Amino acid sequence: MRSVNDLLQEFNISLETGLTADAVTTSRQKYGKNSLTPLPREPIWKKFLEKFDEPIIKILLAAALLSIVVDLFKGSAWLGAAALVVVGIGLGSALLIATLRRWLPAIMFGLAIVWVAVSAVSGHPSYEGLAVMVAVVLATGVAFISEYRSDREFEVLNARKDEIHVKVTRGGAFHTVPLEEVVVGEIVTLEMGDEIPADGRLVKATELYIDQSLMTGESEPVHKQVRPASDASDGPDQAGCLYRGTQVVDGIGQMSVADVGDTTMIGQIARRLSVDEDEEETEQAETTETEEVRVRKKLTISKHLTPLQEKLTRLADLISKVGYIAAGLILIAMLIFGIANGKFSGLLRGEFLEPVRYLLDAFVYTVIVIVVAVPEGLPMSVTVSLALAMRKMTRANSLVRQLVACETIGSATVICSDKTGTLTQNRMQVVRLWFAGQTSDRGTATWAQPDPQAHWPRKGHPVDWITLISCVNSTANLEEKEGGKLEPVGNTTEGALLMWAHEAGVVYQNLRLQFEPLYQIHFSSERKRMTSVIHYGDHIAALVKGAPEWVLEQSTHYLDADGVAREWTPAMREQLNEALRNAAGQAMRTLAFGYALLPPGTPVDEDTLHARRDELEAGLVFVGFVAIRDPLREDVKEAVARCRDAGIEVKMITGDNVETARAIAREIGLLDIPEAVVLTSQEFNALSDDELKAQLPRLRVLARAKPLDKFRMVKLLQDQNHVVAMTGDGTNDAPSLKKADVGLAMGIAGTEVAKEASKIVL
Repeated sequence: MRSVNDLLQEFNISLETGLTADAVTTSRQKYGKNSLTPLPREPIWKKFLEKFDEPIIKILLAAALLSIVVDLFKGSAWLGAAALVVVGIGLGSALLIATLRRWLPAIMFGLAIVWVAVSAVSGHPSYEGLAVMVAVVLATGVAFISEYRSDREFEVLNARKDEIHVKVTRGGAFHTVPLEEVVVGEIVTLEMGDEIPADGRLVKATELYIDQSLMTGESEPVHKQVRPASDASDGPDQAGCLYRGTQVVDGIGQMSVADVGDTTMIGQIARRLSVDEDEEETEQAETTETEEVRVRKKLTISKHLTPLQEKLTRLADLISKVGYIAAGLILIAMLIFGIANGKFSGLLRGEFLEPVRYLLDAFVYTVIVIVVAVPEGLPMSVTVSLALAMRKMTRANSLVRQLVACETIGSATVICSDKTGTLTQNRMQVVRLWFAGQTSDRGTATWAQPDPQAHWPRKGHPVDWITLISCVNSTANLEEKEGGKLEPVGNTTEGALLMWAHEAGVVYQNLRLQFEPLYQIHFSSERKRMTSVIHYGDHIAALVKGAPEWVLEQSTHYLDADGVAREWTPAMREQLNEALRNAAGQAMRTLAFGYALLPPGTPVDEDTLHARRDELEAGLVFVGFVAIRDPLREDVKEAVARCRDAGIEVKMITGDNVETARAIAREIGLLDIPEAVVLTSQEFNALSDDELKAQLPRLRVLARAKPLDKFRMVKLLQDQNHVVAMTGDGTNDAPSLKKADVGLAMGIAGTEVAKEASKIVL
């Protein structure tokens, strides 16, 4: 893998501006697109011949060959003898030669076709043999076409797996591009939950941890750090190397792409994969997960048997056994009848044709019983039906990642739904600000907006501080779409803050360049806050945004309208709490802002700041809060009602505060009965499992939920024999998405980690 210096020099670029449009074209022409060669597929002719390997088909082929040979003997002794010799040599060779043994049924089919044709040409047609061959062709043809259609559906779904968009810097501007459009030399922005799009080197990182289990098999995340730009070392064990298909589980960073497509490590492993795996390799794969096995799982949709298929297979096996026993008894009965009625008396006189004819008839009757009794196509019909259902769901913008989900989702008895982006439209907008005891609503004369001409650092008005924290203490970006329209990319709440600043003419990129974070502690569902450390004049400042109750708890002062930090008074705290309750009662999401000025000379190296991370967020100055509105989906109330009518419970699990959650739940009809229960995370965790199980039938809303709360709820519901569907979009939702019977990830707002853990991506 080339060094960062080599990549920057080859394309004459900087880390800040990234590739130019001409450089992108040059790189793509020289190194190709970032697409992997599809895994090798079994030839279509081989798939067709494998259909003859079914037990019933083998029996039918044997019956056809016997019937043809006997009919030829009746018409011409020498032709019958020739057929018998050729068939004997062909079958004997297939049995004795190991390489031909797996193709024995196909050889039987070929011999039967040849001798049916010979019998017709010689004027001694074998009508029974021809009829059996027609039945064989029809049976194998239908099975082949069904499986072929099923495989085509899976190919479509496999192609959809790579529909990932990557955040890149080109020409000094932020863009999102499809995965296959990433080129060598690209500067890629990485955030928690992202999947690494190509192989490359880390050029910027803050607390970056990567899940490399795809490459190494080790589930423990690896801490990645920036290495010297001249470093040319390679391998997953190197701190500065990143590989396609691995995932960001924490932190942020930037990488410079060194290899794309088949030249990446996952591409090289994929090229080693073969479709011709013998049974021993298949059994080994089930017990020993090699990197090839992990890559195959990564690149393909799971086709494991669903519970219904397993049950039908067991049922088919049971019926088959009964059918074979019945057929065997019929054969024995016919043989006894034949002996009793002298059907075999010709053997004593050296006449073999009639006894053989009777034996063949008995054998054909036996085969008829087996064919009628054994439901070989039952499991296959389920596979075809589920594959078609997957395709139908794909057209409805639902990517089914595991076949079992198509079946299980129809059996769900409980849906645990997130709020943002699921029940709401995920179109957030800042509609209210509160600071220094003042409330400012959008659309009114008092609507507060930042000053785009503000010169930092300065003794800032609270609105200016909110602007600074919103723009710098953030991982979201604004991307210019066609027609010049800007759209947020990344966290939607942070995107709403950037849009609010942009409306006033503030260029967030300029603030980020002026106050480039020295260290960041990223938001998580556990922490409920994000912190960035910056140089602020002669000081080091910690900028914090997060849940209002937490920021308020950690603050000792508030910022007044003149930019002066004053100690909290009981009256001001009550005024703030009343404003928060009012916003929550109107179903608004609230986010608070604060800062702390650290003494000059505070060490700013990452290790020191990491060790003192708790100190950075203590003794804050409370700046204010914003209220963000995310409109409900128009059809969500009707959808909840239809679920309830179908006997499916709906439970809302959200990170919002309890008042906001209660207002949303009331609006969509979840709190339609007096005994409906709303719990906070703290109340939820104060209950034992037995106490919670007693509450679950009435529990409708869980507020301020943490990832482990979701996991626990799913587990307890499953303990009560519920089939649980769970929605989620964050990296921390992955455990509960995996635990649920059907995990549903959000396709637009969801992280790649959440999608990987889910069974369906919406």
